[in-house]
Amino acid sequence: MRLQVNLRSFFMLVVVGCITPAIVLHAPMLHAGTIDIDDFSAPATEENFTSIDLGALPSFVGTQPTISPVAGEASILGGSRNATVQVQTPVDWKSAMGTIGNGAFSVFTGGSSGSVVTIDYPGLTDVDLTDGGTNQSIALDFNFVEPGDLNLQIVITDGANTATFDSSTTANIPGSGTPFTYLATFADFDMAAPLSSADSISVVLNGPAVANMDFELSSISAVTAVPEPSTMAMLLTLVLASLSLIVRRR
Repeated sequence: MRLQVNLRSFFMLVVVGCITPAIVLHAPMLHAGTIDIDDFSAPATEENFTSIDLGALPSFVGTQPTISPVAGEASILGGSRNATVQVQTPVDWKSAMGTIGNGAFSVFTGGSSGSVVTIDYPGLTDVDLTDGGTNQSIALDFNFVEPGDLNLQIVITDGANTATFDSSTTANIPGSGTPFTYLATFADFDMAAPLSSADSISVVLNGPAVANMDFELSSISAVTAVPEPSTMAMLLTLVLASLSLIVRRR
């Protein structure tokens, strides 16, 4: 009988241990010690872009690639941003369109041509993204992501060294119809040095150019992420309920 109780207790603890990381991974986050990189409030009036391969559709108006530069903006770390949408082959009837500014960067694609989205921040000068070791991640806040796996690559340089993150080595960004935060942890970059003395940041989304991969990004920041109080309360309730059940069974 005691063996059965102990086994039940063991399996209950295993279940709690498995569920807890999943809740934390997908939970809304509060960002402590935040260094804002971009909240996409600039330009204040959102700009539309269309990226069409003119070789296939010469009568359509569009550019390939589409480049949206912004400079002298206090809401952007370093003051400047270059956003590029590059359509990949094979050429199709429609490639990519969307909006940037007024609080979001939205990308919508169609046809069989995938598009690679690159957001460059070249105007940094020796920026400590770790905030003296306080921050642990680059956080990307999404309003939605098309179902599927959205690949993310982040390249941070300090003039002499380059630190790279690739979500294909950890976990790609999952699809979601509701807002969520994806964390690229500093521990998953291949080098630490540039993180504390960054001169440039490059964020590449959908590097493998998967077709029909739509998303809306609302902000990028360097953070120490902790679950919201509601998430912590849920986790505490789960642990206490499990412990109470174990005690009663004994």
